[in-house]
Amino acid sequence: MVAESLAVVVAAVIAYLQEIQNEKRFTAGQRQAAQLALSKAFHATESYYAQLADGGRKNKETEHEIAQLWDAAAIHIKPFNAGLANRLGLKSRFWREGAAWTAKQIADANIQLDKVRRDGRYSLIQRATA
Repeated sequence: MVAESLAVVVAAVIAYLQEIQNEKRFTAGQRQAAQLALSKAFHATESYYAQLADGGRKNKETEHEIAQLWDAAAIHIKPFNAGLANRLGLKSRFWREGAAWTAKQIADANIQLDKVRRDGRYSLIQRATA
């Protein structure tokens, strides 16, 4: 049991060290493009929510544009964090489907707006300082 636990820890440490070594392949430009894509998607979404809160009506065209922005963010984030990229892909799907998911579906997919932005920024900052 202890030997198995130790093997798991050693494997995790080796994987982490390889990840740090691989980080040299990412340029500052790639990090900036990922941050910009994430920022654009976040701000477009936030703006749309504000418009709805002010009495605006749902707009399928805007929702599709937001879906495209989240999809672009997923593509840019994928080299840094594949798990987060999958979540951003789900966020894109949420918007393509008319933003009609329940609060539980959103929580289960872990795609709350502030969470994905925070996790994206954390992922990019952590990778840059590793």
